[in-house]
Amino acid sequence: MSKNSFLSVICCGFILSGCTLYVPPKATQRVTPIPPLKSKEICIVSNPKVRQSFLDVYNKVMETKGYAIKILEPSATIIDCPITSTYVANWGFNGFAAFLGHVTINVFEDGYLKGEVYYENQGNFVNGEEKITELLNQLYPF
Repeated sequence: MSKNSFLSVICCGFILSGCTLYVPPKATQRVTPIPPLKSKEICIVSNPKVRQSFLDVYNKVMETKGYAIKILEPSATIIDCPITSTYVANWGFNGFAAFLGHVTINVFEDGYLKGEVYYENQGNFVNGEEKITELLNQLYPF
């Protein structure tokens, strides 16, 4: 087989194999904003399974909105304070970089769910701090 024939066979093989670029699906995001709350003090139940940077961003965003934050132990319950928030966040790795993969935030007033965030990312790179800030600003519009 000649060199040109060999190259032609290789090129045809690539074309017929349907080489494609993988594009991850879009992220899923749902936010139910909280109504006006009776207090500007929010207790956040710490979650040791989540990176500390998540809680740092949460705290910073809430302070810029004028809320006083009290961090509770992981064993605290949603009725330990009049307004309590819980959170879960996971990061993933897509082979190139770490990305914010999942976020759930719940806000309770007197034990009743008042607002929530659900965010699921299937591998698209997003800046974690910017996304967390965006989600919190949507959750706490006041």
